[in-house]
Amino acid sequence: DTFTGVFFGLDQVYYAVGDEVKANVPVGYTAGNAEVQVTMYSDGNLLNCFQLTEENCLAWIDQAGE
Repeated sequence: DTFTGVFFGLDQVYYAVGDEVKANVPVGYTAGNAEVQVTMYSDGNLLNCFQLTEENCLAWIDQAGE
């Protein structure tokens, strides 16, 4: 239900550290000149249940379907 994330490589960020992020508002953007890294945690545990789509959007992986 809730998680925290660490983002590296963005050129512009729309939130401050510790802000609550909304599902319908981008976190930030990149000009495409550097690699972007996203790491997400739930209760301090690394999440590995998401992937990038063809449109470069994060999507949750259905763990039951694997």
